[in-house]
Order: sequence, then C-alpha cells, then structure tokens
Amino acid sequence: MAAAETQDKQKARVGRLENAVLAPCCYTEPVSRHQSESAVKMRVEIAKWVATGKTDQEILGTYVQRYGTNRRGRTRCPGCPGTPTR
Repeated sequence: MAAAETQDKQKARVGRLENAVLAPCCYTEPVSRHQSESAVKMRVEIAKWVATGKTDQEILGTYVQRYGTNRRGRTRCPGCPGTPTR
C-alpha cells in the first residue's frame, strides 16, 4: 500500500515539474504539452530524476543551468503546433 502512495506522489511531482518547465525551443508551452523532441526527452529525464530521488530544486536547477531563465517566446518552432512546414 505504501509503495502505491509513493508512486502516486512521484507521478504528481513529475506532472508538476513537467508543467513548470517550458520547452526550450520556443518557451511558449510547458514540456508536459509540447511535442518537440527536446520536450519528449525532458519528460523522460524528469521522470527518471524523480524516481532516483532528486529534489524538485535539483531538477529545476539543472534546467536553469542548461537553458537559462528565458521566458520570451520565439516566433517559429519546428515542434510547435501551427508552425508552417517547408
């Protein structure tokens, strides 16, 4: 029973973290919704890090170090819905 509660808490943490981090290709959608390759990889990383016991601060700090704190959206993003393809 306790193991299931732990899994539920981990799933909730993963969801919160995925919603807190914006996709680094455009900074317009959280990785929880974005479909770019980088967002998909980040979802896998977040789940792995939560399962191995990293704290939320460690996980978010890794992404701040990696991508900075940019919040300005870009006008074109290959992974964003509605972006024209060539």
